[in-house]
Amino acid sequence: MSVVKLRNSFTRLANALISEGKSDSARLVLDRCVQLMPEEKVPYDVFVPAIAETYYTLGEDEKAGQIVRRHLEILTEDLVYYFSLNRNNVLP
Repeated sequence: MSVVKLRNSFTRLANALISEGKSDSARLVLDRCVQLMPEEKVPYDVFVPAIAETYYTLGEDEKAGQIVRRHLEILTEDLVYYFSLNRNNVLP
């Protein structure tokens, strides 16, 4: 299973647990996901905002905010880089 699918699976499991009223278990699942796949080892991807959203649902605003802020920094750095490229060198 790819890391992308694994992050998505953790988030889906956490949301299913929330639906069952098992917020403590959902929190543990998300914490484990973040522990197993930190940004330093597995770069943030399209599924990271869902992790933050689920943390917000659980009332874990600090954890969610840290993820959102870091992801925003990464996206901003990427955009600055892409906009700095000379169009003549990038496009055919």
